[in-house]
Amino acid sequence: MRHSFALAVDFTYRKASVTLPLFRGLDSSGESVYYILTDASDFAFAHALGINYAPKLRKAAGSPGAQTATIKDGLITFKGKVDFSPVYKVVPGSPDPFPPTVADPGAARCYNFGSPVLVFAEPAHTWHARLG
Repeated sequence: MRHSFALAVDFTYRKASVTLPLFRGLDSSGESVYYILTDASDFAFAHALGINYAPKLRKAAGSPGAQTATIKDGLITFKGKVDFSPVYKVVPGSPDPFPPTVADPGAARCYNFGSPVLVFAEPAHTWHARLG
């Protein structure tokens, strides 16, 4: 993979907003998903993409909270996926707002989806990808 851009395309401090590039990948059923990269365990790769260099990210490999993904033909294939169709809903409690009387989170992940998603491009590289 050859990248020649910074991760943060635009950052506006006063508006507290940032624009990030989305990368296309595939979910476990072959459907397109989009993700951002936030960290890499390889310094040169992190520097080239303008993302965080996190050498300790390698230690997450094999942990129960991590999802491994593979790269084929330039696309990352994730083992799990997220269902974004449920509607987010929160209804404040009464008389106090907390706890809420209704708290539906909206998006739901499948059982084999983990975060962080760790992409092993080769044994020395681990990336942190966020599906969205």
